[in-house]
Amino acid sequence: MRVLILSCDTGGGHNSCAAALRSAFEAEGVPCAVKDSLRFISPAVSKLISKGHSWIYRNLPALFSAGYEGSEKYPRLYMPGGAAYRFLCSGAERLRDFIAGFGAGALICTHVFSALAVSEVFRRYGRNLPAYFVCTDYTCSPGCAQSELDAYFIPDTALAEEFAGCGVPSEKLIPSGIPVRGEFRPPASKTDAKRRLGFGAYTPHILIMSGSMGCGPISSLVRAIANSPRADFRVSVVCGTNKALKRRLDREYAGDHRIIIYGYTQEIPALMASADLLLTKPGGMSTTEGAKMRLPMLLLDSVAGCEKRNMRYFIERGVAMMCPAPEDAALRALTLLYEPKRIASMADNYRRMPENNASEIIARHVLGAAEGGSGNEARTACR
Repeated sequence: MRVLILSCDTGGGHNSCAAALRSAFEAEGVPCAVKDSLRFISPAVSKLISKGHSWIYRNLPALFSAGYEGSEKYPRLYMPGGAAYRFLCSGAERLRDFIAGFGAGALICTHVFSALAVSEVFRRYGRNLPAYFVCTDYTCSPGCAQSELDAYFIPDTALAEEFAGCGVPSEKLIPSGIPVRGEFRPPASKTDAKRRLGFGAYTPHILIMSGSMGCGPISSLVRAIANSPRADFRVSVVCGTNKALKRRLDREYAGDHRIIIYGYTQEIPALMASADLLLTKPGGMSTTEGAKMRLPMLLLDSVAGCEKRNMRYFIERGVAMMCPAPEDAALRALTLLYEPKRIASMADNYRRMPENNASEIIARHVLGAAEGGSGNEARTACR
């Protein structure tokens, strides 16, 4: 059996999810490949959408939010015959040919665009293999209910009613969690994790992230924190692929030993292991990774849409707080750093949340179904 995972290069979260799933299947000895479904329209279209998405996300978050809300109000855009559906499915023939040539025994989609394209392949050419959707946000994204796949892996049973209300059949919902890499797990010793980064064992450490694209009010946030007269804390700032932001921050804080600037890095697990507090925009993958590490979070209200729903999910569970402005986030962060009981209380609230190995649950279901089982061992009643 071979598994084909279809993602999209619209931010890093969908690809990170796909990579975690690929590792799970390969650990079972199952050949697996990850492809960008937009490239089956054309490589140029994929590049244009990827770059356009990043630019709008960084520079015009209000426009991104308006587009997301419009997609929610007009679901017919994603129905067969709708404008968005026709465009996103225009590579269906090439996708069908690739699936056949690859010899896939199962398809997994980590983006709604991919799920719609696969649904169109089935509509045109018939369904001859199972296909699944893996949700990477704590909400039912626009277009999800307009796809027609065999099962939908969602972050939490508590969200089943929302997905069903949007039109996803409840019997197809499987609460698995969101897949993240295996390195994201609580450290055995936070003091040792701090030492490995060259910090003092008990030095308060704030980790600031803003997704793979480095968007949001990072400059203002870091500036507000750096204005603190205290010298005994450290701040790690991850700029992701935003090279201009990294250059600017490198210049501004070259003489401040408290501020460490990173570009795109694979060291996120190590940084989270040593952090006492995570400041981030509420992307689905960033918050899931922080949750896996049991990190209290301050969530920046910088981009609406699905991220508003992600924010609400974690705030309602007592592991995060919302910060409407950079100055507010800086003040709260510096206050919490020196209130260990309050931070410990937020971290302790993770005990009441589901703790799933999502990659393993999904792989087990897919492989079990391929071997002739129903995959029901991975299901929890969502009806």
